[in-house]
Amino acid sequence: LPWNSIRTTVSAVPVPTIKSGIPYPSISQTTQPINKFGQKDKSNNFLINYRYFPDGSLIEANFDTISLSFKMFAPGLHMALNAIAVLSVCNILDLPLGFIIKKLTNFNPVEGRGLTYDLSFQNKKIKIIDESFNANPESMISSINLLNDMDAFENKRKILILGDMLELGKFSREYHIKIARFINKTNINLVFCSGKRTVSYTH
Repeated sequence: LPWNSIRTTVSAVPVPTIKSGIPYPSISQTTQPINKFGQKDKSNNFLINYRYFPDGSLIEANFDTISLSFKMFAPGLHMALNAIAVLSVCNILDLPLGFIIKKLTNFNPVEGRGLTYDLSFQNKKIKIIDESFNANPESMISSINLLNDMDAFENKRKILILGDMLELGKFSREYHIKIARFINKTNINLVFCSGKRTVSYTH
């Protein structure tokens, strides 16, 4: 399915406003049920399908009795789940989902969080995905998953460049080793490590 053939139909609605100064009840004060989101159908709002495309992704989700299908220019399963979280909150606040989906569709990755660069070096085309901002175990795995899931680059080498994950305290060694084991299960061709923790714990 070509990326440019995927379209999202969204009706034009006024920008919603939320009045300030309204005292919202805490969880302990409310009798409202807890709304869950994620990848499992036991959640109120859950991701049905995620498909990667070179310049974005297609997301299919279920919100109670409503089925949603839309595209995002920000690729990655983690971005799809972030979108489900945003829509879940907006749905609870009775904000128009059509308006929110339109904003999500136009959202682009930012520098250090998935921004891509298309370069040419010695007559070879190179795509660089910048996931360099503030690495932690969760964001590291999400970035590795994104590179691993890029089926459009099956005939190209996938090269991963890793630095240290800081501020992990006594768990630093454990998490760096877990990342190394996770990489070994992917289809990534080559890994470069930089930083004393990454080099010493993963070799």
